Amino acid sequence: MLGKHRGSISWVSTILLAIGVILIGYAAVAVGPQLDSGGAAGWWALGIGVVFAVVSLCLYIIGISLRHTTTSEVVASGAIAALFFISYLVWTTPVSDPVIFHPALINFGCAVLWLVITIFCAFRRGSRVGIKI
Repeated sequence: MLGKHRGSISWVSTILLAIGVILIGYAAVAVGPQLDSGGAAGWWALGIGVVFAVVSLCLYIIGISLRHTTTSEVVASGAIAALFFISYLVWTTPVSDPVIFHPALINFGCAVLWLVITIFCAFRRGSRVGIKI
C-alpha cells in the first residue's frame, strides 16, 4: 500500500489511513493516558479517525483481493501493524486508574487487523489474478 500504487483504491486507502492516523494521534494527545483529561474534540477526533482507518482497511482488502501482492506490500502492512501496536503501548503508559475500556484498545484492534492483512498479503504474494483495478 505504501509502496507501489496500482490503482485509485490504493491511493484513496493510503490517504484515508494517513488522515485516520493523524486524527487518532491528536486524540491520544488530547485524551492522554488518564481518561478524565480529554475534551470533546479528542473524542470526536478518535471516532472520526477510527472510521477513516477502518474504511482504509476495507478498501485495502478490496484492492489486494483483486490482484497479487508484492513483498513491499507485505512489509508495509507489517509496519503499519507494528506502529499501531507501539502507539497502543505508548498511549496506555502510565495508566493510573484501571478502566474497562480505554480508547487505546482501538489501536490494539487496528494492530490485530493489520496483522491479519499482513498474513493475507503474505499468502497472496506473487499469485496472479487477471482482474485489473
